[in-house]
Amino acid sequence: MKEKKKQKKKKNNNNKKKEKKKKKNNNNNKKNKKENMTKKKKKKKKSIKIVS
Repeated sequence: MKEKKKQKKKKNNNNKKKEKKKKKNNNNNKKNKKENMTKKKKKKKKSIKIVS
């Protein structure tokens, strides 16, 4: 019985770690997307300047 409990606990810990990693990745992705958006906006402005 004890062995089973230990295994279950280990599995839960692994899942928690995975969740944390996922969250971190999601946050990074959001950050990158925001940066990319601002970069794109800047590029557009430049092209407008050239046209005008």
